[in-house]
Amino acid sequence: GVETVDPVPGEAIDAAAARDAITDAFLEGEEAVDLAVTTAQPEIGAEQVAEAVEDFAEPAMSGPVTLVFGENEVRLAPRRFARVLSMAPRDGELAPVVDEKKLLKLVEAATSDGKPVDATVRLVRNKPRVVPAKPGVEFDPADVVEVFTGLLTAAKGSRSGEVEAEVTEAEFTTKDARDLKIVEKVSEFSTTYPHADYRNVNIGRAAEIIDGTVLKPGETFSLNETVGERTVENGFTSGYIISNGILRKDLGGGVSQMATTLFNAMFF
Repeated sequence: GVETVDPVPGEAIDAAAARDAITDAFLEGEEAVDLAVTTAQPEIGAEQVAEAVEDFAEPAMSGPVTLVFGENEVRLAPRRFARVLSMAPRDGELAPVVDEKKLLKLVEAATSDGKPVDATVRLVRNKPRVVPAKPGVEFDPADVVEVFTGLLTAAKGSRSGEVEAEVTEAEFTTKDARDLKIVEKVSEFSTTYPHADYRNVNIGRAAEIIDGTVLKPGETFSLNETVGERTVENGFTSGYIISNGILRKDLGGGVSQMATTLFNAMFF
């Protein structure tokens, strides 16, 4: 919605009279001087506030605004962009103010800077949910602000505008992800292990990398290719492993248990 701040009278002094009074007091050696204070009316009155609400604020919040980047649309609902907008006194009037940083965060949440991001499917509260693809977009922030601001007072049905940008489409689209028709969790498996700091780190890191992997029809899953080499740079630490029946120290100790657990989940 729209929140307003009511105008409140303040106090003021006559600068020229104050200067003369202070100068005289200084020359006469006085340590204090009385200045005449008068009531000052706000530059922006209640009538102007009402006009600003009617002409800008209410139209701005009347419906969503859609920014078009190539074939991709970023639809911003009023509840999302409300925190981007305000009005401030300027030359005796209330003028719209758009917080550029906050607006760009909203746009960047629906796009990707430069490189596109493929759609995927993730488990959310144990249910599969499609994570939409994000086109790779390069644009001038000033263009986004200009187009967005111009649409705020547009009528319903005309609140869409094209932003000049270089757009790279994702290879795996949101439609592609929906067409996979992943609708339920089909298997789970768990194993337990005694506490060890290196296990906690390595098993957790492997799980973090594997989590969210979507195996499409006809594809083959490789734990080694997905997790990658167990190195310090990849987030793994040194721990105990069994190699040819011998217990020894190496990076990634504990990941074999992740492999066993994952295999069983897939098997069942």
